[in-house]
Amino acid sequence: MSKTLVELSSSAAKVASGSAVGLTATVLTNGSSPTGTVSFFDGTVAVGDPVQLTNGAATLQTTALGVGTHALTANYSGDKNDDGATSSPFNQVITGSTGLQVTASAGAVVHAVSLTVVVQ
Repeated sequence: MSKTLVELSSSAAKVASGSAVGLTATVLTNGSSPTGTVSFFDGTVAVGDPVQLTNGAATLQTTALGVGTHALTANYSGDKNDDGATSSPFNQVITGSTGLQVTASAGAVVHAVSLTVVVQ
């Protein structure tokens, strides 16, 4: 079996919520042409379905990540010539905003303020 290295990259390290992010796993081996699949994970949760390797790479487009920082990894299944392997974590940041309304009252007087909170 050949020793295997998996490198994970993203189309952008920081993406707005709801926008697609492209994740690419590149599988590097000692001379063989790897076959099999790559599964992408956010922690222990699978992101999408396994992706078949094409010319040593697998790409997944997703909009499924919520606002925040995600430690993503790519797991290569291995094949008859190459060991399976997992990439180092890649921190993907998903930015976003949300509305917030604050209401205060004192007796018959009511004040309301609407704010937009941006998460970056």
